Amino acid sequence: MADTIDFYLVEEGIKRNKHSVSLLEDVGLMIWNRAHAELSYLQEIDKWKDKVMAEDTDGDNRGVLDFVKPALIGEADRAAEIHKSIYDKLMARKGPYQNILKHNKQDQEKNKKSKLKEIEEEFNNCNARRKELEYQVQKQKQSVEKTALQLSEFEQKLSRRSRITDGRRSARGMRKLDSINAQVSLFRKRIETTSASCSRDEAELQSLIICKSKMLKKMFQDLKDMDEQRLAAIHGVIRQYVQEIQPPYDLIRERSGEISEATKSLQSLNIREIHNQNWQLAEDRARLKKAGLKMGFDMFLVNNPSYQADQVQQLAGNTDSGKAGNSRPPSRREQNAQKTDSL
Repeated sequence: MADTIDFYLVEEGIKRNKHSVSLLEDVGLMIWNRAHAELSYLQEIDKWKDKVMAEDTDGDNRGVLDFVKPALIGEADRAAEIHKSIYDKLMARKGPYQNILKHNKQDQEKNKKSKLKEIEEEFNNCNARRKELEYQVQKQKQSVEKTALQLSEFEQKLSRRSRITDGRRSARGMRKLDSINAQVSLFRKRIETTSASCSRDEAELQSLIICKSKMLKKMFQDLKDMDEQRLAAIHGVIRQYVQEIQPPYDLIRERSGEISEATKSLQSLNIREIHNQNWQLAEDRARLKKAGLKMGFDMFLVNNPSYQADQVQQLAGNTDSGKAGNSRPPSRREQNAQKTDSL
């Protein structure tokens, strides 16, 4: 029988190509997910930046956040630019994701069907007939073997029955002998018919294998070439992806500068001084409330606690004088006493 190895080679070649197609799709999905992860980060950092910008200090307090807020916002802007840059490069017209799509669509745009699909359909048609013929040949051979065993048994019975009937010919014995002879003839006819059919199917199978050999060899080579091209495309796209996810150096440098600025601002802060200023303002408000006044807006425009304290004391002193001027007038006796003292 002709060798059927070409059929099995093409079958495995189709599986190999399907695996590489699946890998190509997985790589494309990986790049798409990474790009949208960058986009999600960009959106979240914008929300975070808006919240930080809207964060107010405690009334008249100058909080620690005020000193570093500009640098924090600047760092967030640089970080957002870095992630936007990565997203733009991954999804660009000549970026890795579009290159994946381009490779997948090349065959479909020309033939509306991939070359792999065409090979698979053509192979399945001839391979289905090969499997059918192989199954029929195998089944018929098994039937011949089984019938041959049955024939052998009945031939042995026929031999024994013939010896018996030779010595004693009875009607019943002759009928039994005729029945065995009929079975033997039936089995022989069945073997002959099945063997002839098996020979025809086997000849057709041989012819099919020989006729399709050249086509199958070309299919196998095409499958190898397609898989190699696909793996090369995957390799190129992954290399491009690795290059594109590297953030621009200038943005990294600018972001590092913002972080350094925030660090310097924090290092230059005198927490005790800020704490004392805030509590001095609290004490000043308490004194003014006691005096029935409110702290004026002009006092919020300065950061000098001593100046604010002087203003508070002055306001408090004016309040005491005002209260003295509003006291009751002296009585007549008190007025006469004051005149006597003056004399």
